[in-house]
Amino acid sequence: MINYEYYRNVYYGEDVFNEREFARLKRKAENLLNFHTFNRVNNVKDEDALEKVRNTLCELIEGIYHGKEDKELYQIIRVNLIYTGLMYRVIWFMRTRIIMLRAEKNSGIKWLNEWKRSPQ
Repeated sequence: MINYEYYRNVYYGEDVFNEREFARLKRKAENLLNFHTFNRVNNVKDEDALEKVRNTLCELIEGIYHGKEDKELYQIIRVNLIYTGLMYRVIWFMRTRIIMLRAEKNSGIKWLNEWKRSPQ
């Protein structure tokens, strides 16, 4: 996704001078980015979103280099990628169903929604 040349010549990074140190920090930054984007960064096709991912990686590398805490690193990811759709979390209820129960009380009909786990 990025290399040391991109970091120095496109992003104009100046903090990490050693390529070996850059490679080590890049692995950490990629792991962190993949964690917070649910491994979606490797499948980005949109060029604008890909540019944001690359710049976010560079910023994370510098943040890790300077010893920023996890909360600060997450904030870097969030600020840069929040509108790309990469951080969107969908929760699927795979084993749930809606049971509509009709209960009569007095002369009226009352509908109840009940979430119940399906049998395994």
